[in-house]
Amino acid sequence: MRMLPLLPLGALLASLAAWPVAAETDHVCAGVSATGQNMPGAADYSLKLVYAEPDGAYLGNITTQIAGADGVTLVDAHCDGPWLLAALPQGRYRVTAHFEGQTKTQDVNVGATGQTEQVIRF
Repeated sequence: MRMLPLLPLGALLASLAAWPVAAETDHVCAGVSATGQNMPGAADYSLKLVYAEPDGAYLGNITTQIAGADGVTLVDAHCDGPWLLAALPQGRYRVTAHFEGQTKTQDVNVGATGQTEQVIRF
């Protein structure tokens, strides 16, 4: 029987640490219905993305990734409704949204307090 060499635990952990890992951040999709507009805790999310047409009409069925400054994806979500709420710490993020074959990329700065709102128009 042939045995494979074992890596020391430290070497194994160091090699795994070099891989980018998605660190999923708390997020929720919401809509403009009475339930969505009055969702408890919605104001506690630091980022609100709003998906809309150029004339302002809301859009749904959007897939979005939010990455931190280090490029690690923190949110990967598909929303049927026009709002994506994410709990992110203060910082700069890259938002990439996909709708019917179109892709929009925007940088957004999330403040230390309150809620940052970013409209993404397709």
